[in-house]
Amino acid sequence: MTALTVLILDDQPITLNMVSLILKKNNVTDIYCCHQATQALDIIKNNHIDLVLSDLIMPNMDGIEFINNLARLDYQGQIAIMSSAKSDIVSVANHLCKLLHIKTDYAVKKPISQQQIEDIIFDMRAKKQKKIDSDTLLPSLTIKDLLFGLKNRQISTYYQPQVSFDNREIIGVEALARWNHPEHGLIYPNIFIPMIEAHHLEKELFDVVLDQILRDISLGLITYNVSVNLTQIDLEDPDFTDKLIKICKFYNVEHSKLTLELSEHGIYSDSVDLVTNISRLRLNNFGISIDDFGIGKTSYFQLSKIPVTEIKIDRSFISDCFNDETSKSIVKSICMLSKDLNVKLVAEGVEDEVTWNLVKDYGVDICQGYFTGKPMPLEKIQEISY
Repeated sequence: MTALTVLILDDQPITLNMVSLILKKNNVTDIYCCHQATQALDIIKNNHIDLVLSDLIMPNMDGIEFINNLARLDYQGQIAIMSSAKSDIVSVANHLCKLLHIKTDYAVKKPISQQQIEDIIFDMRAKKQKKIDSDTLLPSLTIKDLLFGLKNRQISTYYQPQVSFDNREIIGVEALARWNHPEHGLIYPNIFIPMIEAHHLEKELFDVVLDQILRDISLGLITYNVSVNLTQIDLEDPDFTDKLIKICKFYNVEHSKLTLELSEHGIYSDSVDLVTNISRLRLNNFGISIDDFGIGKTSYFQLSKIPVTEIKIDRSFISDCFNDETSKSIVKSICMLSKDLNVKLVAEGVEDEVTWNLVKDYGVDICQGYFTGKPMPLEKIQEISY
């Protein structure tokens, strides 16, 4: 079992004892209990800590000041805000952590439940083990391996279901790349995408994935609309639209079967080639989706000038919307916006039935998340039933 070292910071002895007992029940043995932030900082300064569970409302040094001091120590572990403070204050604290490059993937709402702590520990162990596995694998992978993989069809396409909130039927899929390495097996994007970006191979990856998608559609193996990610670099190629039309014609695939996803950061660009390509793609009946909506710089004015057919709400808002009133309000406002613009709305990161029901009630059209299906190889996509 992957070992974790956890520090609990809270000025209430009852909370310290209760959380410590929960951790021990879950085989966490390296535990530091601190009732003052200065004590916690001294321990963090001299020890490796995987997770800090911290209150916000504390005497002498409050949680916000503590977070700033964590950053000064260049703390590399996770922090989970453990507080009864109002949700907007907790949201600001989490945002501060992100600004300071402190990892904050978790939150614990008081009164604390055993399940909250256990879920965090389970997830952290899985992530830590995955990182250990990745660190073991990375040194043996070279750019030569990656170029060989791109050229020799080691890159395969997985498909994640996109499910209608109305009837729970699959109405589309998103194509996602995986690397089938002959020695190391299945390699996930978190390992090879940084290599792709570092060596400017985004176009080569897109071409490989697109070729597989169009082949699967042309053979009748995929009957759904397929979404595929592309970059600003792709759209700033003045010949991009003509090339896409040509390859679709070669495979005899209707343009309407493809939705091209661009991150909100990418669509913020106002280059002539990008705007020209997006306009021509829509004229030729390709779908255009804004991915990760809500975390970038797209303004309502820009949306009115870009002919998008779909908006995908960033998963950070979806994962928080059940417990966070601010995230709820943002999701609701994006729903209203999508209806006014007459574009489809996709919720990414739906992980459980509670979130499914909540987002469905808000009027989101399409669900994409582990609750309705993980990314899977072609032969598995047809086996799902809801």
